[in-house]
Amino acid sequence: MVSKKSVDEVLSTAKVEEVVGDFVNLKRSGANMMGLCPFHNEKSPSFSVSPSKNIYKCFGCGKAGGPVQFIMEHESYSFLEAVKYLAKKYNITLEEITESKSAQEHQDELRKESYSLINEFAAKHYQDNLIQTHEGKSVGLSYLKERGILDITAKKFQLGYSLNDREDLKNNLLKAGFNLSLCDELGLLNKNGNDFFTNRVIFPIHGLTGKVIAFSGRKLNSSDFGPKYINSPETPLYVKSKVLYGMHLAKTAIRSKDECLLVEGYTDVIALHQSGIQNVVASSGTSLTIEQIRLIKRFTSNIKILYDGDAAGIKATLRALELIIEEGLNVRMVILPEPEDPDSFIKKNGSAALESFIKDKAVDFVLFKASIIKKEAGNDPVKKAEGITEIIQTISKVQDAIKRATYIQICAQELDISEEVLVQEINKKIRRELYQKRTKYNEETLLPPVAESDIPTLSSPVQTNAAAIDDDEYQERALIKSLLLYGHLLFDQEHRVSVAYYIHQNLENFDQEINNSLYKRILLEYFHELSENPNLDSSYFLHHPDDAIRNLTIELSESPFKYSSNWSDRWEMELQTQKLPDQNYVRDAYQSIMRFKLKKVQKMIRKNKLSIDDPNLDELQQLVHIKTQQELINYRNMLAEILGMRVFAN
Repeated sequence: MVSKKSVDEVLSTAKVEEVVGDFVNLKRSGANMMGLCPFHNEKSPSFSVSPSKNIYKCFGCGKAGGPVQFIMEHESYSFLEAVKYLAKKYNITLEEITESKSAQEHQDELRKESYSLINEFAAKHYQDNLIQTHEGKSVGLSYLKERGILDITAKKFQLGYSLNDREDLKNNLLKAGFNLSLCDELGLLNKNGNDFFTNRVIFPIHGLTGKVIAFSGRKLNSSDFGPKYINSPETPLYVKSKVLYGMHLAKTAIRSKDECLLVEGYTDVIALHQSGIQNVVASSGTSLTIEQIRLIKRFTSNIKILYDGDAAGIKATLRALELIIEEGLNVRMVILPEPEDPDSFIKKNGSAALESFIKDKAVDFVLFKASIIKKEAGNDPVKKAEGITEIIQTISKVQDAIKRATYIQICAQELDISEEVLVQEINKKIRRELYQKRTKYNEETLLPPVAESDIPTLSSPVQTNAAAIDDDEYQERALIKSLLLYGHLLFDQEHRVSVAYYIHQNLENFDQEINNSLYKRILLEYFHELSENPNLDSSYFLHHPDDAIRNLTIELSESPFKYSSNWSDRWEMELQTQKLPDQNYVRDAYQSIMRFKLKKVQKMIRKNKLSIDDPNLDELQQLVHIKTQQELINYRNMLAEILGMRVFAN
């Protein structure tokens, strides 16, 4: 078990913008940073990162937390796994302490880590085979050198070789003490219990964090049995549709260049990396999936498809690219001259020539598709009509209205058809699809249909819609917000009274009136901690181990709205005496207490009225309740007057 001292060191060192930035393309937005949420599909950024508070918050799906919570959520790690991940990232040596565990707990933990350990072991074994064995050097390494892959590049991608021995890896796994049934689940062994990969160059496939999650093996002799490439089966670690080859090495370059190059094969990625072009990933010869597109979208909105001139491959690509259009990304095509692929092009012409070719020959996907349609249709009106229908289908997927209008204008000229016809048909297509979605939605729910991005997430940890919160809870929430966010600030400058102390004093006799159990827990813990730490502020609760407390604090401290420039200009130029909204904490704290008291007094009045009307009370008891009622009404009216509200009738 990791010591608390080490955990605290990791928590104090990890910076949320750096941790999140490894997975999400963040852009500065005032004091915070914004990006597309990695936890749900969205087209406009609602994922906010606050470096000053060391927290993130998505205003779309409600996910929130600090660096550790982000890694736990994103990688499906336990708390300890996330701490270890961050320790490795920041080069922190963790101090281990012994702790007795039950046999079942130990077994569960061991099984959870076994998949990754086995894959790492297999990758290392294949790599050793490549560079240390005679067969590996003469067969595997020779092949790589023929392809122009340098030793340093092979090491970078952890390339390896599987010997022509069906029990080589199996025996080494046994020798190392691994469970062969788990190895079988990972696809390292075949149904006969022997090695799945034999006599092949091995391309390890990595997850986003750099861990080996699967393997692909390429045969070296065309006469050998089996397909050219064989791959690991899907496992809990590896879902093919969600993985792009090389993304773990490319993500930083993609983010910095704000562009992703997409190629077909493993060797294309390796060749481009070796030549210095590092913002490149591969779809591994399969059609793009929506999950892969969204993975790219985390880091950039710009994709260039770099494929060879094979006609069949181009047509398959065109079909897949409509998914990219729907996701709101900018797509450009770069078609290499036949029979070249990126690897062969670099070998013949060099990396500088390839970069220049990519820059000069990149064509917008929609316009590229229009040119292909024009070329194939020729003077055939039927083919031309079919092609225009395809273009209408594609343009209808474009979300941005201005971009869609531009495409209509250019494609109308390219295909010699009136803009009016294109507009009419595209609008028909859009309306038809919306109608189909609406019909389907109505079949599944009684609620009125809305766009997917506008449907609120019901599983959000804290309900943000004030209308959904009952009136009492709304006042309690406002009070807790003042305490959490402004408790450490001075309420009374002259007497050095903090907001927290003022709230504490004014809540006397009212603290038991808080109905929400979470708010009550926060209130009690705040005042308990305040007695030990007079400088207590929101950071204590922003990184609280209790998920509910932490999420509420983040929810209250972050807002999806930003001040307009008018607010900032007026404040900075001091043209008026008004303050920015979040600087009115004294007024807000005062009003939250008064409104909270008012709601609770109203509740007490209603409850006391029932007692007055109780026929079972004797005359003396009724008089007591009547007197109490008048005092409560007077107090209620005083509070209402303070708040500038109308005085209630008796």
